Amino acid sequence: MLGNIRKIVVVAGCQRSGVLLVGQIIGAHPDTVLLEEQDGAGTWFRAHLAGDANAPELLREVLSRAAGKYRPRQQRIVQATAEAKPAIRHNVTHLVLQVPDLMYQYAALARSDTPVSVVMPVRDPRAVVASMMKFGGIRLVDDHVRAIRNDAALAAEHIDELARLDDGTEPPHARMAAMWRLATSLYGRFLDSGLPTLRIRYEDLVEDTLATCRALSSHVGLPFDRRMTTHDRIFQGLSRDLTERSRPLDRLSIDAWRDRLTPRQEREIVRIAGEQMAALGFEDVARRKRPARARAIPDELVRRPIILTGRGGSGTRLLADIAERVGIFIGNRLNHSGDSLEWLDLIFEMAIEKATAPEPSGAMSAEMRQRLLASRARSILGMGTWQEGQLWGFKLPEAMIVVPELFSAFPDAKLIHLVRHPVDCSLRRTHLTSRTNNRLGEAVLPAAYRWVGLSDAQLRAHEDHMRNAVSWLYQVDGVTRFARRRLSSAQYLELRYEDICNDPHAVIRRLVAFTGAATERVESPGIDPARMRSFRPPDSRVGEVWGLCRHVATALGYGPVT
Repeated sequence: MLGNIRKIVVVAGCQRSGVLLVGQIIGAHPDTVLLEEQDGAGTWFRAHLAGDANAPELLREVLSRAAGKYRPRQQRIVQATAEAKPAIRHNVTHLVLQVPDLMYQYAALARSDTPVSVVMPVRDPRAVVASMMKFGGIRLVDDHVRAIRNDAALAAEHIDELARLDDGTEPPHARMAAMWRLATSLYGRFLDSGLPTLRIRYEDLVEDTLATCRALSSHVGLPFDRRMTTHDRIFQGLSRDLTERSRPLDRLSIDAWRDRLTPRQEREIVRIAGEQMAALGFEDVARRKRPARARAIPDELVRRPIILTGRGGSGTRLLADIAERVGIFIGNRLNHSGDSLEWLDLIFEMAIEKATAPEPSGAMSAEMRQRLLASRARSILGMGTWQEGQLWGFKLPEAMIVVPELFSAFPDAKLIHLVRHPVDCSLRRTHLTSRTNNRLGEAVLPAAYRWVGLSDAQLRAHEDHMRNAVSWLYQVDGVTRFARRRLSSAQYLELRYEDICNDPHAVIRRLVAFTGAATERVESPGIDPARMRSFRPPDSRVGEVWGLCRHVATALGYGPVT
């Protein structure tokens, strides 16, 4: 059934330990293909292990979804025609599975007809807990408790660990540390089951990538290929937990937990996980020399970024292009849309917490948020390509959701808000915040429906153009209300996408005057007039969108589409 597939590689470990990263590194090898939980890989593999007759069809569905994570020239899944079923390229010999539930399925994996190799990333529990706290860690703990309880034999085997994980009186960071301890202890269970298992430290992967990749390829029975060290050029898009797949290895991530954990939290994590930490050498990590310090960045500079934003689909790529042309630094790492990737995880996290109003133990305090934002700004400016005296800022559409919070941290900031006619925004492809197949949209779209006064039932019933419209209204109305009431004309500039298309030089002059950019006349960005309108009237959807968004659109100077 699996054709040329000679081996299945299972990447198993505590979440936030580099499991996704290791899966991508192995999946970057040209003889492998990466299948993840979000592709439906877990459902297919369980059916495959059980000998289910539906397994081949399930695999084709998984391949269809998995193809999108690879860049076009790196594709490992082929589909000759629209009618043809997706298939794995003939040279691919290894399937790489990144499915959290498989962490507990060591006995079932050992019975697989296709040989299985296991790779288990481990990471300093302080870093794991700090990262979990960013991404709704209690939900992760609850997911693992549920996975164990769903299997009577597993539940009996891990009864003592379950008691700790299920203890509602324990603070969240303690339960997360207990989850790390349990997940890390499973290394012995894999070995006892006869599964060849390689344990690697996330910290070693970051600090000696080449040697670790060679060890990984040797373990799974593949010749080493340098593409494993450039996984960020192989993959594209966002993972389920909103990690940017094109993000390279980040050495600053090793010590990032120090900004998130209190001394008391650190002591409690060490108390729970200390024995295994010592066995894995994580005390050495704590004592290791810190990375080189960034250049000192004065407070007054940190306080005044230029924030470029606009509802996704409004043409913010043009805004980023113009900013760079007039000499504004917007980041060391940008994607093809000009998004400032170094801000993505923190701003997404803030947006999710704002939209879901989580339990107090999981949310960032205002003080912590301000400290993290300032710390991120100093890191980006101090250890990158920013030049002293250069204006700086960042561009991210999702910053729309947390503009008030950004101004709390950066009180002297300037905000450039790009708007676009809601009909043109809504009748194009959906944006991340108008879909519920990702953590951000899952949080923000229901919040948008509540803001507009619509029900969850309407959210489920609406077609894409109405979800887009609700998302547009929530974000644009929120920003314009705040900015027009709270910010001066020296801090807030509203630009229209249509004006950039019709007279880009006039818009550039306004942006230069607003920011104070010291620049001569610059060339306008490349503009495709065909992108201005993606539909042809008459279209019944136009009236539906305009009816919902009319009052905000009119205040922005827009009229009905004719």
